[in-house]
Amino acid sequence: MWKKLFKKSNPTIEEPNKIQIIGWSEYDEKESIGTTGTENGKIIKDIEHSDGARITLEKDCGNIPFAITIGIYGLIFHTVYLSYFYEADDLIQQLKSIIEEIFNLYNCPEEQRDEEWHNKHDEFVNQIVEAGPK
Repeated sequence: MWKKLFKKSNPTIEEPNKIQIIGWSEYDEKESIGTTGTENGKIIKDIEHSDGARITLEKDCGNIPFAITIGIYGLIFHTVYLSYFYEADDLIQQLKSIIEEIFNLYNCPEEQRDEEWHNKHDEFVNQIVEAGPK
């Protein structure tokens, strides 16, 4: 399982001991929990990756019991609809792993991103698009 790492950010007079979370953390300090999400459901889980991704779980989205919205900033925005909470919880764990694999690919310098790199990138993006119940 991926461990959260912490690092001290540049302190300011207003926030001298501010700590920046590296990896997955609660989005907006949980302020979005209970609000209406993009699928018009109630947000019950909302996490963000420090490299630029967000996963939001909503319940009661009209006639859809659950919706997971996945965003990798500047790359993809996708929604998966589900019937059961246990599907959502499992899928979020899978999506987190896939997103981390995508971020790992970006450690490769741009000038070294060959056809194999692009194929792997596309494979991971397709895994996100195809995620969910079959």
